[in-house]
Amino acid sequence: MKFVRIFLLSIGPFAALLPAIPTFAAPPSAASSTAAAEVRANLPSVELRDSSVVRRDSVFLGDLLPAAAPETLRTAAREVAICTSPLPGHHRQISRFEIEAALQRFPTLPSPIRIPLHVDVTRWSRPLSRREILSAVSRAVERGNLRLPRPLVEDDLRLFFPVDVTEDRLQLKIIGIDADQRKSVTHLRVEVSSEPHQPPFWVDLDQLIEEPSAIANRPTLPGARPASSLIQAEFRPAIHPVWTYDASVPAGPRGLPARAAPSGAAFLPQNLQSEILVRVGRPVQVVAQIAGMRITTTATPLVAGRRGDTIRLRSLDNGRVFAGTVVGPQIVEVHLEE
Repeated sequence: MKFVRIFLLSIGPFAALLPAIPTFAAPPSAASSTAAAEVRANLPSVELRDSSVVRRDSVFLGDLLPAAAPETLRTAAREVAICTSPLPGHHRQISRFEIEAALQRFPTLPSPIRIPLHVDVTRWSRPLSRREILSAVSRAVERGNLRLPRPLVEDDLRLFFPVDVTEDRLQLKIIGIDADQRKSVTHLRVEVSSEPHQPPFWVDLDQLIEEPSAIANRPTLPGARPASSLIQAEFRPAIHPVWTYDASVPAGPRGLPARAAPSGAAFLPQNLQSEILVRVGRPVQVVAQIAGMRITTTATPLVAGRRGDTIRLRSLDNGRVFAGTVVGPQIVEVHLEE
């Protein structure tokens, strides 16, 4: 004991230079969590609803709270994600186990929660109206310098199946136009651009959309730029199957014809550029129509092609080789016998 006392006295002047001796007290975070748990245990519990209607792509805890839930809990629950929402117009059941597993990531909620055995969740939706689609068609016609024979009416539009959307005010875009001159029908591919999870769909328009064409009065040699006096502007039916609207591309002829064009040939903007639209080995979308149905699949082109070229492709499904017509960037059309 005498030795210990002498040792302590000898280090007294240097005590300030020694490192702090660690303590074994509980960490502040653990203590605060314990205190928060005690406070929550003394608060009245909140029972989740057994059914709810959601509008977003994910189900959040705030969607399941009753109207009388404390405001502090409602604020904290707005960003507590439980699971993904069902498809528009559909519903699904969320089990107590799923909700408990999600809440384990948020142990500091301001109120205790009671969870039903199952919660039925429905995704809010409404049917897309014909007027909204026709409005998108009118915008595409105006911006693309196209023309319709007569004003659009709702009876001109044919929907093959109802389309459900999840927004009150949404944005539609026409991403493809396929004019069938034999039947005086235009097939339109519509995209809900404000809802990226909604797949594009096709509708029919009982009118032929016309596009501007520069018509040659005399034959034109390969690579020669036609004089302005030999060109006259006309509107003709958009017979080139798929037209994709791009607001960043100005309307008007670009480039030169790759082959000699006869008198009366249409110098469409798509034809004047000798751009290769389909490349070897890059998968393309194949569009076919038979018995009033439109079928899309994927194939690999065996040769490159420009718009209007007939090329050979190999199906990715069964390996069969078939022929199709290039109608757009990485898009090929196949005509099937009915």
